[in-house]
Amino acid sequence: MMTTILSSRLSTGARHPIVILALAGIVGGIAAFPLSYVSNTNVWIGLCLLPFACLITGETRKNYLYLFLSLVMGGLSLLYGLKLFYFFALAFYGLWLVELMIGKCHPLLLVLVVCMSPAFLQISGILGFPIRLQLSAWTGWLLQAVGVDIHVAGNVMVLEGATFSVDDACMGLNMLAISLLMGVFILGHRFRVERKQLSAGYIVLFFTAVFVLNIIANLFRIVVLVMFRIGPEQALHGGMGLACLLVYVVIPVYFLAVFLVRQLGKGLRPVPVAMPVSPGVELLQYLFAATLLITGVTLGQQLKAPAFSYATVAYQNLPTENLPSGVTRIATNEFLLYVKPIPEFFVAEHSPLFCWRGSGYTFSTIQEQIVAGRTIYRGELVKGNEVLHTAWWYSNGEVETISQLDWRMRMLRGENKFCLINITAQDEAALLRRVEEVFHNNNLLVHYEK
Repeated sequence: MMTTILSSRLSTGARHPIVILALAGIVGGIAAFPLSYVSNTNVWIGLCLLPFACLITGETRKNYLYLFLSLVMGGLSLLYGLKLFYFFALAFYGLWLVELMIGKCHPLLLVLVVCMSPAFLQISGILGFPIRLQLSAWTGWLLQAVGVDIHVAGNVMVLEGATFSVDDACMGLNMLAISLLMGVFILGHRFRVERKQLSAGYIVLFFTAVFVLNIIANLFRIVVLVMFRIGPEQALHGGMGLACLLVYVVIPVYFLAVFLVRQLGKGLRPVPVAMPVSPGVELLQYLFAATLLITGVTLGQQLKAPAFSYATVAYQNLPTENLPSGVTRIATNEFLLYVKPIPEFFVAEHSPLFCWRGSGYTFSTIQEQIVAGRTIYRGELVKGNEVLHTAWWYSNGEVETISQLDWRMRMLRGENKFCLINITAQDEAALLRRVEEVFHNNNLLVHYEK
C-alpha cells in the first residue's frame, strides 16, 4: 500500500516520544496564538485533510533542512514579534518529526500547510483587491463584446441603470481557499486509488491550474449575476457561486488529477517499517521541542504588550495623534489623515479595505484614479446613511505607488521604508482637493525609521 495508518509505522519505542514532542509544539502554539488565529475555515478544513495529505513515500530520514527552517522561523518570530513566522516554525518542526519517526512525506503536505496557514489569508488579501478590479474590467469587456451596454468604473458596473459592485464575496477568497483545499483532497485520493505519486513540478502545475480555474469561475459567476440582475440579497446569489465552483473548478480539477496521476505519476514502492532513532538524535529532539515551547511562550508575552514605532508626521502645523496600533492621525472638521508605517517588506499593511471595515463601514465603490500625475486608490465608504470618500497610496517620501509588488521590492532592496497614506473626507471634491494639495505642494512630511 502507498500509505498505512501512521501509528502502525511508528516503532514501539518512538510512539511515546512523538506524543511528548507534539504536545510541546501544541502548548507553544496555544501560548503564542490567540483563538481567532486558528478559527478560520481554512485552518479547520486543513486539519481534517492532514490524513489525506500526509502520504509516506519513503523511509525515515533526518531532514535537517526542516530543522534549520524551523530554527530560522522561530528566531524571526522573536526578532519581529510575528506569529506568522512561529506558525511556520511549528509546521517545519512537525515535518521534521514526521520524517524522522514515520517516513518521508510527499510535497502535497507542504501545499496543505501553506493553504491552511495565516500566510495564505494574507496573500489572498493582497492579491484579492487588484484581482477584483481586473475581474470587473474583464466582465465589462466580455459583456461589451456581445453587445451589452455596460459601463465599468473600478469594481462597479452599471447595466441599464442597475448598479453592481464586485465586493469581497464576489472575489471569492473563501472560494479560492476551498478550491485549493479540495485540490489537496482530490489529489491525495487519486494517489491512493492509482497507487502513484506526482513529482513536485507537477504538483505546482496542478495547483496553478486550480488557481486559474478559480479565477475563471469567479469571472463567469460575476457575468451571470450581472446579466440576470441577481443581487446579494437573493438566495440564488450564493447558489450561483456554488454552481460555478462545481462546474468550473471541482469537475475540471478532478479529471485533471486523474489524467496527471495516471499518465505522469510514478508508482510507489513499499516503505520499510520505521526504525528507532539514536539516543543522540532523540536528545536533540527534546532540546528542540523545549526551545520551540519557550519561543512560543516568549512570543505570547511579547504580543501582550506590543511596541510600535511611529512615523514623524508634519502637515500644515496641525496637531498629530499617535494611536495604539502605531498609526499617526491628523483630524480636522474637513478630513482625516492617517499615516501607517510599514516596518518590513513582508508584513501586511494597515489597508483601508480592512481597517474601515472594523469601524462598521463597507466599500461600495473602489477604483484607481490619477490625481496630479500620481495613481491612487479611491473609494466610497458606507455606514447606514453615512457616506465617506477615501483615498490611499504608499509613499516613502521619494516614491508614491499603489503597487504592492513595487513598494515591497523597493524595501527589499534597501530603499527608504514606506508608509500607507490614507485621507478621508465627507465630500468627494474636498477629498480630491486635499490629495492634489498634498501632491502639488509636497507639504506632507513623513519620516519613518524603525
